[in-house]
Amino acid sequence: MKRLVALVSVVLAFTTGSALAGSGPAGNWKITVETPNGSMQETLMIKEASGAYSGTMQGAQGPASDLKNVMVKGDEVMFHRDIETPNGNFALDYDAKVDGDNISGTAKSGGDQPFAIPFKGTRE
Repeated sequence: MKRLVALVSVVLAFTTGSALAGSGPAGNWKITVETPNGSMQETLMIKEASGAYSGTMQGAQGPASDLKNVMVKGDEVMFHRDIETPNGNFALDYDAKVDGDNISGTAKSGGDQPFAIPFKGTRE
C-alpha cells in the first residue's frame, strides 16, 4: 500500500509539473509579426529563474536583442526591446497574452514616427 501511495505521489508530481510548465511565458516561441511590408518571422526566448524573467528576441535580420524590464502578471507578459535595423534603430514595448502554447499581442514604438504592430506565435 505504501508503494502505491508513493507511486501515485510521484506520478502526480510529474504530471502537475508538466501541465504548469506550458502555462507561463517561459520557453521558446516562433513569432509572426505583421508589418506594413508583410509578415516577418522572429524567435522569442523567455527564461524564468526564481520568479525573475529575462530573454532575447531575434528576427531574420540582425543579431538577437536582450529583453528589458520583463514583467509577468497572470497570463500577460510585457517587455522592452531595442533593435537595430537597416532602416534605423527602434525601441519597442511589447504587451502580450499567453494562452497555453499560444501568444499574441502588440509591439509599440513611440518616437518621431509612432506605430503599433500585432504579433502572434506558438511555443516550440
